[in-house]
Amino acid sequence: MTDFPTLDAITLPAANPNSLVLILHGYGADGRDLADLGQIWQQQLPQTAFIALNAPEPCEANPMGRQWFSLFDIAHSNRSGQLTYWPVEKILGGLRRASAILDHWITELAKQHNVPMHRIALAGFSQGCMLSLHNGLRQPQALAGIVGYSGRLLAPELLTSELRSKPPVFLRHGDADDIVPPASLGEAEAALRVLGLAVEAKMEPGLTHSISPEGVAEAGEFLKKSLTA
Repeated sequence: MTDFPTLDAITLPAANPNSLVLILHGYGADGRDLADLGQIWQQQLPQTAFIALNAPEPCEANPMGRQWFSLFDIAHSNRSGQLTYWPVEKILGGLRRASAILDHWITELAKQHNVPMHRIALAGFSQGCMLSLHNGLRQPQALAGIVGYSGRLLAPELLTSELRSKPPVFLRHGDADDIVPPASLGEAEAALRVLGLAVEAKMEPGLTHSISPEGVAEAGEFLKKSLTA
């Protein structure tokens, strides 16, 4: 039996919740970074519990923060003075391990709150978006939806054989993002539409690597529609 780490979280409970939204922060942050999203969305979804999870690993580049999986060869980066990404195979290996941990906690939280899988949504920013897309598209039963900000769909070619369900997807990205290339939005949208998924994607002018108030409000409407269908 695999031992999974306990994930700390900031939970916004609901009385007799009928749905859950798990919020996944970005690289080097923690659950507190996005917990406010749950407070905003819960105004529209009072019967939804929002859980802002902390990633399982200390961040290699920021010991005060957390990471879902490793991105950089820190030893080589320190020697060269320039951040060096791991080969894609190593990044994907870490992503798969993080997804297995998330799988475990989705199942546990569904049991704790007595909520079926089709009434659970994932919402992630940056690295959390990458994990949300990877995990949510491989669930045997479709989740209610996936919200992704400023992230990427890693290795979309794998979905030809690994796609297991088709939840609706909401994506937002800023055209001034200097961390994750803005072109990632169009790449993800195109790959998902080819596979038959419903995608709401929008590029936001002037937005950097962040989440706009408009993006929060629009995601709230998406979640309300997805979780009350």
